Parts: sequence; structure tokens; C-alpha cells
Amino acid sequence: MYLLYQTVIHCYSSLGDESLIISTALTRSLYSGNSGFKEVYRKELLEHLKTDPLLQDLHDAGMADTSRLNAPAIIADCPYLGSCSHICDFGGGLGSFLYAVLSHYDFKMKGTNFDLPDVIDNSKDYVKGMNVEEHISLVFINFTDKLPQFDCDCYILKDILQNWLDEDALLILSKVESVAKRNKSRLVIIENMMFKNL
Repeated sequence: MYLLYQTVIHCYSSLGDESLIISTALTRSLYSGNSGFKEVYRKELLEHLKTDPLLQDLHDAGMADTSRLNAPAIIADCPYLGSCSHICDFGGGLGSFLYAVLSHYDFKMKGTNFDLPDVIDNSKDYVKGMNVEEHISLVFINFTDKLPQFDCDCYILKDILQNWLDEDALLILSKVESVAKRNKSRLVIIENMMFKNL
């Protein structure tokens, strides 16, 4: 929790006055159930990140910190990951979750991290800095395009579907499911629970 708190504080202090705008967007979301970010910026977060490199870097770092925090619990709940020879993480960000899984199993398997070009550019530095280029490969994807076929035992969608409208999330899920079915692979979906009317 401290690491996540530190990331949030760093994000807000780096953004200055923009933190007030983001707080307003969050408040709007809580009351309306709609995307407060889109109401403020007239576009969704992922679109906005493409126009603001600082915010993209902060977002990537925050997601990586979250992955490092929750990876041990997820690994404990998914012991079958240890029997995989190749794990593919769709929307894997910098690759910190994939790194956590592979390092937990002493790099007995390989991993492929799929994400948008801007994110993969940042991921290259992360993977190089962790000295795991021979274990983690990086591939550009866009969920709206045809997804590539890889020889993965396990496909992971972690913290992805919650970023999309229901119909788009179903489309992404069906695309990843069809790729996984072709290989007779396991599909693991990891999302935060979203409750309405708290």
C-alpha cells in the first residue's frame, strides 16, 4: 500500500494544478457512473495519454507499481502458471507483472508482453534495466486490430477490460479467447472488482 500511496503522491505533485482537474473527474465518475475523465478532457484516458508523455510515463509507473504489489497474491492463487512454458500478457504495460511471474519461477518459462507502441517503447527500458531481454519479448498490438497468434500456454488479461465500454470489452475478450482456443491455452482474467451503488 505504501508503494501505491507513494506513486499517487508523486503523480499529484508532478501534475500540479492538473491534480485538481483529475480529482474533479473522479468525483464526477462516482456520482454519474460515467467516465469523469472523458467529461473533463473530451476523450478517454488512453487517448489522452498519447498526447502527454509525462502523464503516459506516470501512468505506466503507477500500473507497474500496482502490478508489483499484487503479483505475489496472484501467483499464489494461480499455481498452474508454474507449469507454463510461455506466458503472454495482453496489455502488460511495462512488463512488471510478467517479470514477477517469470522471476518467481526462476525464468523457467518465457514471456511475451503485448501493448500499444508508446507503452512498449517505455517497456524496452524496463526490460533492459531488469536484464531480462532474453526472457521477455515485446510486441506492439492494438486491441481493435487482429491479434497475433503465439505459442502461449497461458494468455493473461490483467486490469484491461475495466478500461473499456462493455461492448468493447466483450469484443476484446472474444478476440483473446479465440486466440487462446486455437492453442488450447488457458485464459486468465484479472480485474479489480467494480461495485455499483456503494
